[in-house]
Amino acid sequence: MIRNYGFAALAISALAFANADAAVTTYTLHNHSDGNQQPPPYGLILDDLIDDASYTFDFDYDSGSEQALMKLDYDDVAMTIHVHGRAYGGKDVGGGWDATQQGWVDIDFLYTTNVIMADNAQGDPGNDLYVTDEDLANTGTITLDGWGGDATFTLHDKTDGSHSFRFDNDYDPRDADAAANPMISSGAGWLMIDGVPLTGGCCRDWLFFAEVDAPSPVNSQSWGQLKGSYR
Repeated sequence: MIRNYGFAALAISALAFANADAAVTTYTLHNHSDGNQQPPPYGLILDDLIDDASYTFDFDYDSGSEQALMKLDYDDVAMTIHVHGRAYGGKDVGGGWDATQQGWVDIDFLYTTNVIMADNAQGDPGNDLYVTDEDLANTGTITLDGWGGDATFTLHDKTDGSHSFRFDNDYDPRDADAAANPMISSGAGWLMIDGVPLTGGCCRDWLFFAEVDAPSPVNSQSWGQLKGSYR
């Protein structure tokens, strides 16, 4: 679980505000602490991606020779949210992935429509990000690299009746510590896969933590180093 970093959050906050005038704010994404299907940990789940099973993707995976790296870019002029990068995962077989149905994936998803900055999906004043409804313009891809036939799947967002995506630094129903820490944003949202009906599973969604990228040298530290520094 993420813990409260206390006074040191003020130092990070100052670094974040240094980029306040920039049109694009970039965050590094990490696995959430409370994914229903973990282990293994993940920041994205796509049930029935290839067959009737859960497929999960680890945003913090390190193979020893390559590390996963997922980013979120928010453009406050174009009002877009871009989730993109490289993750590792595959077919969840309980505690791990199937021996052959696993590997690297490239993810690229862009929200261009119904994006608001507000406290909630109703538009109350605030500094969180919400996508208030699904739209075919909100789309992207996940490409399997070296496994699963190197297939590329097209994704779209999906509403739960209130919103299709939230990126919130003071609300997380699954982790109270993250909700209480203004330097941690929690991302969650629902997805559809073009041409692949959801038949045997329950979930196709983002579920991740995020930290705003800070200027160097803090930016060069790992997530684990950052957490350790502020305890």
